[in-house]
Amino acid sequence: MNILNYQNDVVKVLENSLKNNRLSHAYIFEGEKGSGLKEVAIHLAKMLLCYDDYKACGVCENCIRVDNGTHTNVIIIEPIQNTIRKDQINSIIHEGHMTSLTDKNRIFIINNAEKMNRASANSLLKFLEEPTPNNYLILLCENSSMLLETIVSRTQIIRFKPINKEELAKEFRNEGIEKDMAYILSEIFCSYDEAKTALKEGNIINSYDLFKKIINAKINNKDQYIEYFMNKKLLTSFECHKWFLEILTLFKREEIRYIEKKQSRYFIEMFNDINYNNKKVLDITKQIDAINIAIERINLKINVDLVYASLFQNL
Repeated sequence: MNILNYQNDVVKVLENSLKNNRLSHAYIFEGEKGSGLKEVAIHLAKMLLCYDDYKACGVCENCIRVDNGTHTNVIIIEPIQNTIRKDQINSIIHEGHMTSLTDKNRIFIINNAEKMNRASANSLLKFLEEPTPNNYLILLCENSSMLLETIVSRTQIIRFKPINKEELAKEFRNEGIEKDMAYILSEIFCSYDEAKTALKEGNIINSYDLFKKIINAKINNKDQYIEYFMNKKLLTSFECHKWFLEILTLFKREEIRYIEKKQSRYFIEMFNDINYNNKKVLDITKQIDAINIAIERINLKINVDLVYASLFQNL
């Protein structure tokens, strides 16, 4: 998925503002995870530094360096241990008052800006209250209400549209990924790139493989916990456990549609092999509750074998 095309309305607003010399010195890009906040911020940086009249050509030296993360005029701040610290913001203030080595615009991008503590947020106000020509600040966040009002009032907010899950699933289907897996990827991951990375590493496939083994055990009246125990090596990390349980949840939600005789779109072959006589929606909702409890327990680092022993008694 080309996220710049998907957020084309936002890109056009920024392009027009730049062409008409109305670009704000400070922006808040607000949107859910995976909606392209950072990608658009990098694109704006390329527009501001591009040799080809602000077009973000992608092939000039400046654009390439921005893409590679090596341009000295693009400074990206990331949280350290889930916090953006005062000294990180002070480094922005210091750089903002330095003379640019390339005599070009400078772009400061703060990712997960809501992770600023009060001290760092108050320091950022100094940057906003005394803007320096050719310096641009972009705050990326999921919820601007978590920022200081005094910061929000000094910036221009641009809100990004959320990722369309069906479009994301369609993108995966077009790449030859089977239907159920495409659905799982679109629901579990917030972005195309994140899903593709998980696919490349193979862990999400392992979680899906264990899920299928568990469902096949149910179809064949085998003990699901024993099936898990024999194949638990597939779940090599906390994320694998989380994905496995999320896949189970997605399956149960579709199962409700199947029982209610609504048009199920996914896992249909599995449903056709399971005996649903006398099965009620309430039974499935209780199972979803059990899965949520399992997720909470794994988050608390309770012994996973004990967690699954309890879970499979309820599935």
